[in-house]
Amino acid sequence: MDVSVDLAELLWDSQKGKSNSAGLLLVATARLAGKRALLIVKLEQEGGLRAQESSSTANAPST
Repeated sequence: MDVSVDLAELLWDSQKGKSNSAGLLLVATARLAGKRALLIVKLEQEGGLRAQESSSTANAPST
């Protein structure tokens, strides 16, 4: 956890005065194709809409 805190602080310091969205920094060790790897991911909340297809008869009032 110390490494992720250090990375977050370095990123914070390097981006002072810039307009960047808030997020969570995820740092994790992993294995990729049998080799050690380090994952560094910034998680951000996104707003938006999702379209869903529906048939015109599915929402038609019943008679």
